[in-house]
Amino acid sequence: MVKNFFNLVRWKNLLITGGLVLILKFVVFETAIQFGNNSFPLSVAQFSISQTVLLILSLIFLAAAGYIINDIYDVKTDHINKPDKVVIGVSISAKAATNLFYICNLIGIGLGVYLGYKMGNYQIGLLHGVVAMVFWIYSVYLKGTILIGNIIIAFASSTVPLIYFGFEGYAYIKKYGDILAQNFGNYIGGPNEVLFYYCLILSIFAFILSLAREIVKDIEDRAGDFATGSKTFPIVFGNNVAKYTVQFLILVCIVLVVWLLHFKLANLAFINLFFSTYTYLTIIFPALYLIILLYKANRKEDYGTASLLLKFIMVSGIATTFIYASNV
Repeated sequence: MVKNFFNLVRWKNLLITGGLVLILKFVVFETAIQFGNNSFPLSVAQFSISQTVLLILSLIFLAAAGYIINDIYDVKTDHINKPDKVVIGVSISAKAATNLFYICNLIGIGLGVYLGYKMGNYQIGLLHGVVAMVFWIYSVYLKGTILIGNIIIAFASSTVPLIYFGFEGYAYIKKYGDILAQNFGNYIGGPNEVLFYYCLILSIFAFILSLAREIVKDIEDRAGDFATGSKTFPIVFGNNVAKYTVQFLILVCIVLVVWLLHFKLANLAFINLFFSTYTYLTIIFPALYLIILLYKANRKEDYGTASLLLKFIMVSGIATTFIYASNV
């Protein structure tokens, strides 16, 4: 029962979510405060470790609720596409899964509102409610629609870094806002600037790669979606158009990475030979290979491999933060 529950909520993905928040806090923000080359080096982070843990838990419960509601409304399709991985209706009843969905949402939103309240602005926590609503609308009304559902789920999945910045950045501004405005001309300055742009860049790339992965998964699951009457992008426009769209998204990602690496970030201290080599070996070259793989793909297994490769590129992008921390 416990193992089935963890499989239902995609525990590996939840660990990545929690790990990303910890990386952004301790590897990016704390490093920028302690060692960053700025005129405000004596400040300290105001978002405590206990608050960070609560934020991680709130995001994990929200994500878990999203996976549960997705599977509840996808049982018929999953029985066709991946019968060996179906949990709902096999080891966990639909009623129990629905109750788990509500419990996870209540805990996730409650923790978010509580954190906002403790920080003096409960409205920050309402961001969690927005994310929960997006996941629900996607699963009930938009899953199986032409591209709109894919865009919404990619957007919701990519907001984790910006939600974290909302809490960490707000706490920092609340303590040092006047000094930040005086030294940098606005509140997004010094360590906050480093954190904001890192979160923004991660969110942009997460959106592009998540959207590409959602379309690849739709191609992979085409048989089940067609049998249940879903009007997904590959079903309406065909696999070739869907593949071309994914290849275009990956190409955009490659161009953005090269532009950032060689033109936007080239003069920063952490952009060295090792960083560039790592980026090419784990992000750019795999992305180029992915374009070729999709060009040749014609079996369900090929799209499964493409989906895994996209996840590898995402994790590799997150790992660049460790190189940043070792070179500032």
